[in-house]
Amino acid sequence: MPVERRQRKQEPEQELLAQMRQSLGLLQVAFDSTSDAMVILDHHYTIRWANQTAADRFSLGFTAALISQPFASRITLLTPYGDAKAFDSRTLFLNQNGGNKRLRVTGINPNADAKAPLNIVSWKAITSTHETFYLVSFRDLDPIEQALEQQRLFVQQLAHELRTPLALLSGSLGRLSRLVNAPRLAINALQTAQSENQRLKNLVDNLMLLSDLETGRFPWSIQKQSLKAAVELWFNHLPHHQQALINTTTEQHLEDIHLDSNALQVVLDQLLTNSLRFTDNTVSITIKIKRSQQGTDLYFADTGLGFADASEYEIGSIFKRFYRLEQHRSATRPEGCGLGLTVAEELVKGMGGNIEISLPNKTSECSDQGACIVIHFPRQVVPANQALNP
Repeated sequence: MPVERRQRKQEPEQELLAQMRQSLGLLQVAFDSTSDAMVILDHHYTIRWANQTAADRFSLGFTAALISQPFASRITLLTPYGDAKAFDSRTLFLNQNGGNKRLRVTGINPNADAKAPLNIVSWKAITSTHETFYLVSFRDLDPIEQALEQQRLFVQQLAHELRTPLALLSGSLGRLSRLVNAPRLAINALQTAQSENQRLKNLVDNLMLLSDLETGRFPWSIQKQSLKAAVELWFNHLPHHQQALINTTTEQHLEDIHLDSNALQVVLDQLLTNSLRFTDNTVSITIKIKRSQQGTDLYFADTGLGFADASEYEIGSIFKRFYRLEQHRSATRPEGCGLGLTVAEELVKGMGGNIEISLPNKTSECSDQGACIVIHFPRQVVPANQALNP
């Protein structure tokens, strides 16, 4: 082949290579200009690429010092709260195509502690090549997010501090009520103190639970299982006098759904507590599990005070924190803390479902009196909590 013809053939190839180099250079500039530290790992969790921000943060500005190094040897992940224990980075990617998690992140530092900055650690599996890679980014929290984290941490620490004195107070009141032979007035005062102590304990427990849900620390265990079996498990653990108040019915041949049976038990406990509290007589409770067009529905109906006298605004506010209906308050009825339905809603959302108040004129599954709560579980569930918890 003549030299001139060979040169003409090579020109398009050289031009294509030049364009590819230019595109890769522009891509590198784009990645280096972002404020997020970014690395790409291979399936052995070895760093194969890093942008300049990652190099500045984890290797004193030298990208080459990161390349071909094991991720865990160059970047330390710590749990976000408490004593900030080391977090196994491999659990981020285990059976996960992508997700994000709040963790404290630092470089190589044997004295790393809770002062390491809190980051949103995001990852995504890259499976379009012959082997799997992971793109991992580290984003600092903005001022609003930092303020929210401080607030949540404060609530969590406060709840921990309150639990011990409340437990001591509860034990002391119980012993005192058994030992004291006092007039009826004193006995009533003791019972009131015990009731208020239990209310404070419930408040602390619910605040702790909400804090765990908001900060991603709730120990989710969502599996595909039978809703009927999960309800029966909850029912069988109830005292016999409470079981006698409940009637359950279930349609045949229901599909299994994604749920966390422990979380569902907490939801049902909250609903049962409300039914027992907001009644002036012996309450009767009906639980129905039925198939719907979107999935499976659980109806929790009782013969208590219900929401018939509540306005549309009150119904819309019933799941808000510390919200209580004025018409349900009574000097002869123990006061709730206004967090039960909030906890129930957050747990149901975490399982991919939703919960609502249903009035008698909205569905035939609700009786003419009392409260009726409906929990909807869709067929295809993408749980709200994608990341694994430490």
